[in-house]
Amino acid sequence: MTWLRRLESRLSRLTAAGVTTLAGLAGSVHAQDETSSSGYAVDAVYTADVWRNAHGGRRIGGAYLENGDLTLSVDGERAWGWTGVSAYAHVLYNNGKFFSERYVGDAMTVSNIDAPAAVRLYEAWFEWALPLSRPLSLRAGLYDLNSEFDNSDSRSLFIHSTHGVGHELAQTGLNGPSIFPVTSLGLRAAWQPAEHWLVQAVVLDGVPGDPNRTTGTHLHLGGQDGELVVGEVQWSRGRVHKASVGHWFYTADFDDLRSTEAEPRRKRDDNSGTYAAVEIALGDVADPDGPATLAFARYGVANDEINEYQDSFSFGVTHRGLISARPGDQVGLAFSRADLGSPARQIARLDGEARPGYESVIELTYRAEINDWLTIQPDVQYIINPGADARIADSLALGFRFELSRALLR
Repeated sequence: MTWLRRLESRLSRLTAAGVTTLAGLAGSVHAQDETSSSGYAVDAVYTADVWRNAHGGRRIGGAYLENGDLTLSVDGERAWGWTGVSAYAHVLYNNGKFFSERYVGDAMTVSNIDAPAAVRLYEAWFEWALPLSRPLSLRAGLYDLNSEFDNSDSRSLFIHSTHGVGHELAQTGLNGPSIFPVTSLGLRAAWQPAEHWLVQAVVLDGVPGDPNRTTGTHLHLGGQDGELVVGEVQWSRGRVHKASVGHWFYTADFDDLRSTEAEPRRKRDDNSGTYAAVEIALGDVADPDGPATLAFARYGVANDEINEYQDSFSFGVTHRGLISARPGDQVGLAFSRADLGSPARQIARLDGEARPGYESVIELTYRAEINDWLTIQPDVQYIINPGADARIADSLALGFRFELSRALLR
């Protein structure tokens, strides 16, 4: 098929562009063959979204979004003889078509690969698993907060961005928290104090990258950046796949949302928030492939004296094997909503703007693994009150995702 050949060709070009970077990080990785048991693994994934805003929003139109991932995983014991050590590096590419900004006008973002055009080092860290009676590990380096915090299996099926980190947290900071597409240096500790429990905390540079330069990888420590500190407690047992509670805060000072040149307010030192989430198995928990049906719910709050949105809420359900002939396919239906804070609504009234007070979205998606290297995922989203702006009509966004994956080294 012509379109598959084009996608494979593009994946090959992206792989060639990034492999030099990862080879440098891995040292002797390039000298190993694919059948070796060297402790190195290199994987490439090319993801493409075709989106069409079919109704409402800012304007009718479409965009082609690209995301390339090239990753290196290292088992330190097998590769270097270092017991309990592992390493990871991730090069990221995006083409910067800005579908949400140009066509929909929503705040929470339709696609989780919608990002500025760049090729950047996204993650690069070492992890040490300490030989203790209760498992404890430390991870240090360039770190994606959402890789271990505020996530769940069922939420990861959905394409809408708010099913990663909730919007009340994703909106924060001078350049966002350390999540896609820009991350920062951090130190994470994870401890299992008892069976079914996990306690983890991370300290991150408070300003990932450089807000004035959206391309490439930019690391800067010091100055007025401060830190972002996040702690999370998880519990799982039986039908409760995961129940979690997290709290976060920035150590830097931030402008009050209502501060103006004419009426300045003192900077605030309380940019913080809390979230809680649960994921429950509704199907057979004894299924060797895991429960066929999962349901989730999440709620989070942020300080609305600093941030535009005061909270966000989401819930949904996923099911595997809807079609008996395709037992591995997944279907999901989810709803999410983010509410403006009182200060943001007050500012809108003073400016004579009509803001409905919230943005919400309904998403229906279906993910099908065609073979071991191709996955497709049609997706439909209806966005209500995009941008919490009465001037923008409700939007109907139609999407189709292609995902090509290739193991380059094992």
